[in-house]
Amino acid sequence: MKYLVTWGAGGEQEVSSPAELDALLYRIRAAQTRVVVGVHYQATNGRWVGMDIGVGHPERSFVFFNERGGGYAREPSLYVWSDDIVFDDGGQATGYHPNETLVRAEKALDAAREFVATGKRPTCVTWEQ
Repeated sequence: MKYLVTWGAGGEQEVSSPAELDALLYRIRAAQTRVVVGVHYQATNGRWVGMDIGVGHPERSFVFFNERGGGYAREPSLYVWSDDIVFDDGGQATGYHPNETLVRAEKALDAAREFVATGKRPTCVTWEQ
């Protein structure tokens, strides 16, 4: 399956495996900016299914899944971050609130890898109820 990965103001590339996603995420992270990375595929009904993650903060991220049962992911053992964390979302600085950034940076990458491997909502994180 092909996944469309988008980031920043105009970054776009297709990937079809977790290894390809890792290589792309490595390049995105090397830019040392905070950016929203979208990972989506087009379902047979034409809808886009996928997730957005925050990349570039040394400690925290967010994972948002756009399908039923999705919403924001969290790691229950993490404390709430003290302030909004700003990520570039398509060229627009967007603040993500402390109750949205309850995922470690590396765990968000794990979730994206799992999504590309399975095409389903990641199970490596807990989803808000």
